[in-house]
Amino acid sequence: LGYLDEHSWNSLVQGYNECGNSGHAFKLYGMMQEQFVHTRRYILMALLKTSTSLQCLEKGRELHAKIVKEGFEKDIFFCNTLLDMYLKTDCVIEAQDVVDEQSMKDIVLWGTLINGYTELGFYEKALKCWDQIVLEDMFPDVVISVGILKACAALGDLGKGWDVHRFIVEKMLETKTMVGNALVHMYAKCGSLEDS
Repeated sequence: LGYLDEHSWNSLVQGYNECGNSGHAFKLYGMMQEQFVHTRRYILMALLKTSTSLQCLEKGRELHAKIVKEGFEKDIFFCNTLLDMYLKTDCVIEAQDVVDEQSMKDIVLWGTLINGYTELGFYEKALKCWDQIVLEDMFPDVVISVGILKACAALGDLGKGWDVHRFIVEKMLETKTMVGNALVHMYAKCGSLEDS
């Protein structure tokens, strides 16, 4: 394969990856590294997403190192994908490191972090993320609202649940079915179903 140009290498890796042959895609990617063939940004992203879906932490960490080497670690798309990978493989410290490296944090990043923390049972950390969203006057979506209500329910934190509910009403999200169900669940878990 040494006769291939950079574009052909990247196209082959992408093709194998998209066809579900991730093992061969990663093998070709390794050969590219050995031969110092430049890996395109979109290939790094695709392989990182594959590492996440396969929960292949070792490959994901290798790609993270390459992303840092290429100077992409501040790119919000790479950041969100790295964050998703680390949370889905229960690597909370690495996930927090990815977030801490970002000077600008968008609502997608906060949402990934909140829902990741909630899924892993780090409810207090999820609530701190929510507080930051409110402080920065960001507009949470339905997924974030449901995630934070789950955290309130798990902690039995009715006071925080009321605060979140008021915020949801203010942002006109209470009419969304998923949010309504999460509110009922939160109040039930907090022993205050009459407030729902």
